[in-house]
Amino acid sequence: MVLIRELEHRVVAVQIGHWERDGIGKWRFEQDPNERQRNMRLREGDGIDTITTMLKQEYNISDVETRLKLTFRWPSWMLLVDDGTTRPQTIKTDNDMDLFLSMKVDVADLILFVTRKNDAGVVTESPTLSNSAGSSSQPQSATLIHEDYVVVEIPSSDSDDDSGHSRRPDPWNERLDGLMSKKISNLEVGSASTVPTYADEENTFFGVDFSMGVFGRDAAPVLDNNIDGGNTVVDQAIDDATYEGDDIFVGRVYKNKEDFKFKMAIHALQRKFHFRHTRSDKKVVLLNCVANSCPWRVYVVRLEDSDNYQIRSACLEHTCSVEARSNYHKQASARVVGEFMRPQYMGAGTGPRPGEVQRICLNDHRVPISYWKAWRARGIAIDGARGSMGNSYSLLPAYLHALKAANPGTLTALETTVDELGNQRFKYLFFALAASINGLKFMRKVIVIDGAHLRGNYGGCVITASAQDGNFQIFPVAFGIVDSENDRAWEWFLTMLRQILPNDPTVTFVSDRHSSIYSSLRKVFPNAAHAACVVHLQRNISSIFKAKTLSFLVSRAARAYRITDFHLVFGEICRVSPECGAYLKSIGFGHWARSYFVGERYNVMTSNVAESLNAVLKEAREFPIVYIVEFVRKTLMTWFALRRETAKQEATMLTPKVREILQENFEKSGGFAVRKVNTGEYDVVGGAKGGYHVQLAMRSCTCREFNFLKIPCPHAVAAAIVDQVPMHSLVDVHYTSCYWVMAYKDSINPVPALSSLHELPEDIASMNLLPPHTKRAPGRPKKKRFFSRGEFQ
Repeated sequence: MVLIRELEHRVVAVQIGHWERDGIGKWRFEQDPNERQRNMRLREGDGIDTITTMLKQEYNISDVETRLKLTFRWPSWMLLVDDGTTRPQTIKTDNDMDLFLSMKVDVADLILFVTRKNDAGVVTESPTLSNSAGSSSQPQSATLIHEDYVVVEIPSSDSDDDSGHSRRPDPWNERLDGLMSKKISNLEVGSASTVPTYADEENTFFGVDFSMGVFGRDAAPVLDNNIDGGNTVVDQAIDDATYEGDDIFVGRVYKNKEDFKFKMAIHALQRKFHFRHTRSDKKVVLLNCVANSCPWRVYVVRLEDSDNYQIRSACLEHTCSVEARSNYHKQASARVVGEFMRPQYMGAGTGPRPGEVQRICLNDHRVPISYWKAWRARGIAIDGARGSMGNSYSLLPAYLHALKAANPGTLTALETTVDELGNQRFKYLFFALAASINGLKFMRKVIVIDGAHLRGNYGGCVITASAQDGNFQIFPVAFGIVDSENDRAWEWFLTMLRQILPNDPTVTFVSDRHSSIYSSLRKVFPNAAHAACVVHLQRNISSIFKAKTLSFLVSRAARAYRITDFHLVFGEICRVSPECGAYLKSIGFGHWARSYFVGERYNVMTSNVAESLNAVLKEAREFPIVYIVEFVRKTLMTWFALRRETAKQEATMLTPKVREILQENFEKSGGFAVRKVNTGEYDVVGGAKGGYHVQLAMRSCTCREFNFLKIPCPHAVAAAIVDQVPMHSLVDVHYTSCYWVMAYKDSINPVPALSSLHELPEDIASMNLLPPHTKRAPGRPKKKRFFSRGEFQ
């Protein structure tokens, strides 16, 4: 089967005239002075007869008896010796014409030369030729003339040349002598009219094939990326199908059936008409206009051994009425809209919202669609740009393998279940990047854990564990994706986290008061300290007890440094609401009040670190699971790179935020009176609360702010100035620039494209991971989360 392909505006230069050969054997084409060079658009596959007819029409040749000879010349860089003696190549068959047009794709300077049969340019090089030996002292020669041009010159003597070498090698002599005896026995000397036309084989002269030139010079560059060895011209046409727009013509090739349907829908939307599928199967698709009287139709056929479809016939004339064309907007299905909106969702960002999709369709395509269709189209576009929700789970094992290979030391864990059919289904995922694991050594061991709901088709929750670096910025440690925030999920996540964090009193967890977190921490980290988030505690108090001032009082009591200050505020709480006081006692002061807390909590009184991280992940939580993990990796890669450069440029011993705190404390210390008690011990008096005992060597102050935050309080700053102690020596090592640099010294590397992976372990390559059984509730998911008890806007 010949694949007919439209050469997209393939322009061919055409000259009409005749070939001549001068006295030194060089060929040149003499263009007819009455005919200028013309540019014609020729299609590969039309055949030589069709193209000859087109040429006659172009040059107004009406004589039916006139025949045209078509020739071309090899480019000079393809010849062994570029001396002009290589004869032109004749185009005589359809295959020759296809070869010429295929070459024209890569060789721009090819020209199609046209010679009329009656205008053949004939030049004889030797007007006289003796037919008897010894009649002339010059070597005898004969000039053979072939229809339109001189063919070859044959020396008639076998004598040696001046150098003593034979003019022709022996095999040539034998072959030429045999041909001469058979074909040239009746040749009359000096008469061109008596030359027989025996040399009609276009590429063969005296039995020697000259059809191809020899590449003596450097060939033109060729980028050989055609792996399967197919037809490069056809492959290029298929590759260009995406960029051909919505025009329809016979011979156009589409990548597949879906590509054909999409481009036909765009074609109908742009021209405002409606068509129906009269026939649609695996081999043939026939489209007709919805109006029975309208002749518009398009017939496409699937090409053999491929998914490509080609238009075989098309009638693009419309005679239907306006009423019949008024339903053209039906062509804008959710899938069609999602397809042309797909580029909007590639890269960073969430892409247009459904309302914006409606406006884009109306403004750019003049098609009104409903909000529900826009919402469904947005989901289809996201699946096309970032992968479908279900298929993404099957890519997860390979992605995790590539993630660990690109970032050695990364910790990942994948928990699966087996359904009743024996298929593996996703259950839990845990991952911690190597850079985070290594940087955790330079963090204060206060870990904030929290969960946030996913908005994808299969629901679930993303769990995060985060710390704060020395500059009080979010430092993500580990992530998990589970089915829901239940006891088993939290216990599994914390068990994985146990590989990074030790189970000892130096570790402190801060979380909301979710019951699953409490029970799981008691099982997995029994020796670690656990503190409640003050904000969540305030919300619970506000929802249970209606007094408006309780929330504020609880916050003051929780944040108090000294026990005496705590009890002053707590007494006020009991006075306002004895029930609230009893409730807080039942929780345990050491769980929510800083003054009673046993462990290192520093400044982390809330889970705002985790809440801020959840806000960053908000735009990715409705996307496929692989995209979520990749979004996390890219975000952390950017954070680490920016902070690494900032930390390297820090010229002081402390991080910028700690320097700001010290500057504020220095401003507050101006009115204090400092009296020395002992070496490194001072009595600092000032303000309404009396004096404070500062011990610089012990890094403590009776206000207890220095003790908890590990940053000199205003009293310690005043004492250090008197004692001439450098401030950076009093600050905890985790706040120094050195630790800040070390925390971000490891980079996070990109993950290569999964299509480039060719060596996967057998267990990963053979794993067919299916999505979980859980399904999101029907309807459009909520973008805004429900407020917790006591929470308000």
